[in-house]
Amino acid sequence: MGHEVSVLTFSSSIDKETVKRIYHVENVPKILSLKQFESSDYWPPRGSSLKDLTIWLVRGSRIIMEEEPDLVIINGIVPLLKLSKTRYIAVAHMICPHIASDLGLLGLAGLRILYSIVPDATVAITSREKKCLVEYLGIKPVVIPLCINTRKFRTAKLEEREKMILHVGVHGQKT
Repeated sequence: MGHEVSVLTFSSSIDKETVKRIYHVENVPKILSLKQFESSDYWPPRGSSLKDLTIWLVRGSRIIMEEEPDLVIINGIVPLLKLSKTRYIAVAHMICPHIASDLGLLGLAGLRILYSIVPDATVAITSREKKCLVEYLGIKPVVIPLCINTRKFRTAKLEEREKMILHVGVHGQKT
């Protein structure tokens, strides 16, 4: 649509040509990485240890300052030094009860601080996520409404449906 888009990731080994080949797309955003990809970056997902958060704060903030974007959309939350003219939006999708219990009081306090300092607004991907953000972090996010009217959706009878397997993501709960 004419916007210049960049993707900033913790570590990546993928380039534009690989993205074009794998996903069959022509327009690929600029891919920026905080560090060289290592096999240990694959699992568990990197970017959340104290060392990783420091890398986000220092290198991530520097890269964002160099790029001078109008908008930064953060997948979750990381510590960043903010540019005054740039809007920061956090998209929250992991503050469920099981995550909250895994983090403990110190982890929740850290999330509460990050979500209150970094983003100008927080978006919850579901009503359940909004409830968890309010309950566990005291944040009142915006919820993205469903883009389809589910009341108008009708399914075929089970015996008439085509057999299909849909896999989304690599997180253990989705497999």
